[in-house]
Amino acid sequence: MGDVGRVAVGLGGISSTLVALGYLITTEYDASKKGEGGSEEVGGKGKARRTFDVVSLRPCKKGEVVDAKRVYDSAFLLNPSSRLKKGPLPESQLAGKGFKTFVICLRDPWPMVLDSVDKVLGDKELVVGDAFCAASPQPAECFASFLAMAALGKRRGEMVVAYPGRPPADPACVAERLLKAKECYLGKRYVSVEAWEQFKRLIDYVYAKVPLGSIKALYAAAEEGVSPFYLFSYPCFYSKQEDCAALRRKGPNKFRKPKKPCTGDIMEVLAELR
Repeated sequence: MGDVGRVAVGLGGISSTLVALGYLITTEYDASKKGEGGSEEVGGKGKARRTFDVVSLRPCKKGEVVDAKRVYDSAFLLNPSSRLKKGPLPESQLAGKGFKTFVICLRDPWPMVLDSVDKVLGDKELVVGDAFCAASPQPAECFASFLAMAALGKRRGEMVVAYPGRPPADPACVAERLLKAKECYLGKRYVSVEAWEQFKRLIDYVYAKVPLGSIKALYAAAEEGVSPFYLFSYPCFYSKQEDCAALRRKGPNKFRKPKKPCTGDIMEVLAELR
């Protein structure tokens, strides 16, 4: 991976990957308008072009990835034609937009997964994206986000949470996760309407190619208007999730998923995150 500054890392799949990349695209766009450097054509064509490296940690096995360059045991460098044996690989559409895009499969043997994460990311500064779930292990639709954070471990960078508690997440579970990490909170990051339009266009581009429900849900949320990115210190956030660190040590095969229902109040927690 080249020296391109911060790396966009998605927890659990395409929606969270789009959040991480969207945060970089929108803040880069606004910085360019304020004369702080950057490019007005993020991911576009021409002299002003600026791209970012993208890494998606998703629930797959190495044998399922087709037409991609295997760079490490569980890690692949994608091209626009990359896919899964039984369906599309939506992250490949980001490669089609000019982003250097990697997928790391989380369902391989755990030591192999951890080694691939270390080799792909090294000591890079990360923007870790999460859509809806805030890396909660509950419900099942969010477990991939939780598993991805365990594979990522404690690293430098920020965590960006978008639309916390919205479906498919359980808002009570998300509230508990955010409350644990309250002291890690860095504030809300709002972006301009013009930058937000770039984010929506990116989501719409991927959805047009791969019409998955998770991407549709993200676009529907983004359509409601410019929303804040909730920013956290990533190493701090990770350190507050003891069960996530436990999974990292033991591996997913020895991890017992929680059975008790969550009791957090998402509206109360979000009101505190001013």
